[in-house]
Amino acid sequence: MDKAPKTDLLVWGNVLANDNKTELMLTRNSQGFVAQVFIGKKQQMSPRFCSSFAPFFDNMYYCGYINDDDRIDFMLHFYFGGNGLNADFNEVTLLLSNEHGYEATSIQTYGGSPDCHYLSIKGKPHFIMKSFGYRDKCLDGKTHSF
Repeated sequence: MDKAPKTDLLVWGNVLANDNKTELMLTRNSQGFVAQVFIGKKQQMSPRFCSSFAPFFDNMYYCGYINDDDRIDFMLHFYFGGNGLNADFNEVTLLLSNEHGYEATSIQTYGGSPDCHYLSIKGKPHFIMKSFGYRDKCLDGKTHSF
């Protein structure tokens, strides 16, 4: 991992997943962060833009089997920072394996850590997104902001 000397922010990172073969490479350009995924030396996902949020720390990535296809998936948790509600505002980018390699999906949400924002419904992965600007009545009869 390389960090900018003046800001101590990550500008380049390379992470080997726990399967010891799937690799995530992150770089930061003038627009924001770009991700690539490799298995061995073979590129599985061409460079994809992930987030324009500036802060990224080396402990904000996670890997695991999110979509249950026996291939490692990644979650990148870009923290916005700030005060008040913005202190919990994040951009989450999911790098999910598929038949063509990997696909990147970015979601802006409040919270978003992997411990309580994922669930499986009928064998498919789902991400619970929190919003303070939307509330609707759910099947339990209560209104929620997710």
